[in-house]
Amino acid sequence: ESSSYVVPAGTEAILRTAFQFCYNLEEVALNSDLLALEDMAFAGSTIHSVEIPASVIFMGNEVFNNCENLTSATFNGSVPVNGVGERIFNNTAEDFTIYYFEGQDGWSTPEWNGYPAEPLPRGEYRAEGTCPAWNEKGELYWHITWDGTLYIDVMDRELSPEEIEVILNGTD
Repeated sequence: ESSSYVVPAGTEAILRTAFQFCYNLEEVALNSDLLALEDMAFAGSTIHSVEIPASVIFMGNEVFNNCENLTSATFNGSVPVNGVGERIFNNTAEDFTIYYFEGQDGWSTPEWNGYPAEPLPRGEYRAEGTCPAWNEKGELYWHITWDGTLYIDVMDRELSPEEIEVILNGTD
């Protein structure tokens, strides 16, 4: 049975071998408080992709070594400033690629530390979109900033305090 894991907010480090050989771990969500991924933290797991928060400043040796299903690692910030260990992505999927956002320090293309690497354009927002308003009075526009703040607005007009309450709490 496959599983996923969300690293709790406030966790600053994934300790050495914490998830090593977790054969059913296919998804992991790393929190924005995370500072370090220690040696072999996820080595040998079955993770398919991983997003490394910009807060990570250290990655130890072989963090994702032998993760044979790992096809991508997306870095939201610069290369970790306090160091990157050896063989962090060895023996990953054949089509494994590192993705990083344009303008972040320390990255190189077409390879970084011997691994395929490609830049991603960095838009104004991490994500954005529209959806029909709950009261059928137009569309809601939403966007999430790079620091994780969610903004919601009704297109062409401001929301009343009552409408904001409905959006946030689901009450009428």
